[in-house]
Amino acid sequence: KRRESVPQVIADVPIADENDQGGLVRVFHLFRRFHSCRTVLGVIRTHSPLVSDALVCKFQARVASSADAYYRMHVRFLFLGAASAAIGVAAGAFGAHALESRISTDLLAVYETGVRYELMHALGLLVIGMAAERWPGVGWERAGWLFVIGTVLFSGSLYVLALTGLRWPGVVTPLGGLCLLAGWGLAAAASVRSRT
Repeated sequence: KRRESVPQVIADVPIADENDQGGLVRVFHLFRRFHSCRTVLGVIRTHSPLVSDALVCKFQARVASSADAYYRMHVRFLFLGAASAAIGVAAGAFGAHALESRISTDLLAVYETGVRYELMHALGLLVIGMAAERWPGVGWERAGWLFVIGTVLFSGSLYVLALTGLRWPGVVTPLGGLCLLAGWGLAAAASVRSRT
């Protein structure tokens, strides 16, 4: 069914003229997931008469490398999300079994906050990894990297604060929180662009 829909969707994407590079790249990314590069470009050439052979050839390498980059990016976020979730689970178990009797209640609460936020944003990274594959090029990767940076700064600083009792890591925590907030904002913007 997906293969039969390719020509119709290509016909529905407005391509202004033979120099409309954005239209060509957008069409390519729509179907790169289900078809080989050669197949998609062949269908574009057949069903979009305004797109010249020269333009298709010019951007063949570019869109292929771009699609490969997006593929590597979504795999990277899936890996980082899974790794962060594993670290969060391990950290939570460590806190429940090894720290409860060793640190104060206040510091344990700080530690648990770091674990909770790491687990939440690990799930967020997994979602972003899947979304980046389904809707490439709309900003999911920027949201993902902000989640990664924010988790390291926010949860990491809380872990250090709770385990050492030092207060200076608390200065870094708000920066991590800002990164996480910005990541959610970019994720929301990317979701809007994914619908257009």
